[in-house]
Amino acid sequence: MLADVRGARVLLLQGPMGPFFAQLAKELRSQNCHVTKINFNGGDAHYYHDADALDYVDSLDAWPQYVRSLILERRITHLVLFGDLRNHHYQAIAEARLLNIPIYVFEEGYLRPDYITLERDGVNARSTLSRDPNFYRQFASDKPARPAPIGHVFWYAATIAATYSWAMFFKRHHFRHYRHHRDLHPIREGLRWILTGTRHKLMWKLRDMRALRTFSGALSGKYFLVPLQVHNDFQVRGSAYNSVEAFITEVTQIFAAHAPADEHLVFKHHPLDRAYRNYTQLLDDLREQHGLEQRIHYIADPHLPTLLRHARGTIVLNSTVGLSSLQHGTPTICIGTSIYSLAGLSYQGDLESFLKNPGHVDRELIAGFSNYLARHNQLPGSFYKRKRLPQVSDSAVSVENEGTLDSGEFASVSGQPGPL
Repeated sequence: MLADVRGARVLLLQGPMGPFFAQLAKELRSQNCHVTKINFNGGDAHYYHDADALDYVDSLDAWPQYVRSLILERRITHLVLFGDLRNHHYQAIAEARLLNIPIYVFEEGYLRPDYITLERDGVNARSTLSRDPNFYRQFASDKPARPAPIGHVFWYAATIAATYSWAMFFKRHHFRHYRHHRDLHPIREGLRWILTGTRHKLMWKLRDMRALRTFSGALSGKYFLVPLQVHNDFQVRGSAYNSVEAFITEVTQIFAAHAPADEHLVFKHHPLDRAYRNYTQLLDDLREQHGLEQRIHYIADPHLPTLLRHARGTIVLNSTVGLSSLQHGTPTICIGTSIYSLAGLSYQGDLESFLKNPGHVDRELIAGFSNYLARHNQLPGSFYKRKRLPQVSDSAVSVENEGTLDSGEFASVSGQPGPL
């Protein structure tokens, strides 16, 4: 992508919650880069308070002209951000493209759980990855070394989220025009996570353990798994459904009408959405409405690889769990738009047909696709948890500090085959 970033003039917008962008800026400055960071709220400012930070306190309407003027004034050569659908980011990307400024987008890893994503121009539905399945077959035997495992990050992320929300609250008058994409009131956030953590340990854990034994035993190969996404995920809000509830309802209706009578439907709650949504009542109503009392299941957090291995098929809106499902050899249908919705990779027909005959996974194609991602737009690491890692010597990327990039790593990650 780039031979070197030394001397680049980088504009950082909003990063993931936490210190990741501050760490990234430090690495970039060590390579003689000039870094400018824009903070949009108190949470951003708490985790990034270096002298190169600017507070944007004006309205969203004034933002496009502001960011355009800043790019020109500071002679910005690289725009870097986390997530390309946030309001400020979406507009900044449009301005950068008009000025021919390269755009680099961080996102949660396509390959979970030990990677993060960095792509040129866009991620997920806006990714510039090749759509030609045959392109990826050449990488089927080019498997990179696995990075050291990240381990659990739930409580790291929860602690960062709590700190971020309090910082937002205390500086809300300074950033009075800012509207976050989800509610982060610190008291409500804290209560949600405390109550949810307790409820999960007391009520869900035993049920999940029993369910896992059932799905890997008596119901092995007899259920379709539906991993749910966080309710306010931009991938959901930008889909044809606009809500997880609408997705659940339609999938259940189609399952009731078209699935074989001995098949089951298993909805898995997203672990980071436990504090915000509970679909028990909705699923109870749908069971009764469609006469599916014994065939619809609702689980929280059992071992996902085991669920995937024993499922007859996996149904996703556009979750990256779909890619994990394919890697486990489980046929997968993506109802929305995703990077892995390719002919020969995920199921290309409608859900009605998938429920009757989900087909098989092309092992060579999924291997080539996964290997290509690992080498070209995935970085070993975590946004939320720092840990010393050995270098991944035979990968196109390597790290010493997890979640921290040096200039060579930043330059090597691309969503395109070959240099740009």
